[in-house]
Amino acid sequence: MIGKELLSSVDLMSQKNYAKWMRRRGKDGEDKRCAEKVVNKLRGVPNTWVDLLNTQFRRCPLCKDRRVAADRWHIKYKHHIELPSVVNIWKNEIVPISSDERLSRTEIKKRLQPIIEGHLILFDG
Repeated sequence: MIGKELLSSVDLMSQKNYAKWMRRRGKDGEDKRCAEKVVNKLRGVPNTWVDLLNTQFRRCPLCKDRRVAADRWHIKYKHHIELPSVVNIWKNEIVPISSDERLSRTEIKKRLQPIIEGHLILFDG
């Protein structure tokens, strides 16, 4: 969810630190590459997103046995209710809105709030 490529970040930091070390030793090891700009994909996402994430680990509201976790597979095969995966919701509905840099945080929140609440109603319904 953080939207960073860890291996490229580590490689860039390693090269940068090596260049610093060579400059300290008196040799010219100039490296002027900068880290690439990363869009914060959680910018403006409302707190109800956490509630939607937590539905994966809550107890099933439909079962009498309160020990059963309400994951998507359980609800699909036990109760015959098709719910979208949280990962698919994240990739297809939330990231396209939250990564638009032209929108302010409040605009992002206003657009995402009904989408997330709609999915929460499907789960609790």
